[in-house]
Amino acid sequence: MTRPRRKKLKSSINRVSFHRLIPNLATVAALCIGMSSVRFALVEKWETAVSLVLVAALLDGMDGRLARMLGSVSRFGAQLDSLSDFVSFGIAPAFILYHFSLKNLCSYGWAASLIFAVCMALRLARFNTQDETPSPLASLRSLFFTGIPAPAAGILGLFPVILWCDQKLIFAKNPWFVGGFAIVVSSLMISRIPTFAFKKIKLSQSQMLPLMVLASVVIAITLSAPWKALIALCTIYLFLIPFSARQFQSLKNELEVEAAPTHE
Repeated sequence: MTRPRRKKLKSSINRVSFHRLIPNLATVAALCIGMSSVRFALVEKWETAVSLVLVAALLDGMDGRLARMLGSVSRFGAQLDSLSDFVSFGIAPAFILYHFSLKNLCSYGWAASLIFAVCMALRLARFNTQDETPSPLASLRSLFFTGIPAPAAGILGLFPVILWCDQKLIFAKNPWFVGGFAIVVSSLMISRIPTFAFKKIKLSQSQMLPLMVLASVVIAITLSAPWKALIALCTIYLFLIPFSARQFQSLKNELEVEAAPTHE
């Protein structure tokens, strides 16, 4: 009678609780949703294609938090998240841009799409292999990304499509404009420019209420005029990049001064 009980106990130990799979399921959902945007791009439903990439970005922002909340952080989940990001924010936007406008440039348009996807892969590979060695500047890693993060780059790359969805602006579908903008975003992805990591910024109690009011305003505008709100957010993000670089340099100088040995 003891042997069957031991087998049952061993099998129960090897099982994984379902709640620990939830973050990985969210990552897989983001991958499927991001890849599905390609299908709608093929039939020129640009609004749906862009919207699906946005949904994938929202899920990407949730899966890491879910993993930490549920205690299911793992190397498998981290690698799956990177693969999902590459598909949703590298392959899918590159494909959408190509069918939206870049195909009119033939080989040059395809080259721009390839550059965007390759830069996304390089950006993710650098992020996965970044040095985690403790240092005086390690605290800045939690406040800044190196280059534009994958979800932001995927959405920014689709900025011409977003302009077209809102106003049907002729220049937004110009293949040279689309290709040039894709190259600029690709360069920012693999650059060493520090960019704000908004989800890691910690706020004081006095800042919570104004932030909630601001968030309510943003949500209200987004619900009433989603494309205009998205255009505004993308524009604001681009203008914040120089400020983030300046803030990083300022904090870095302060830390270096504090770490410098004092001579009496």
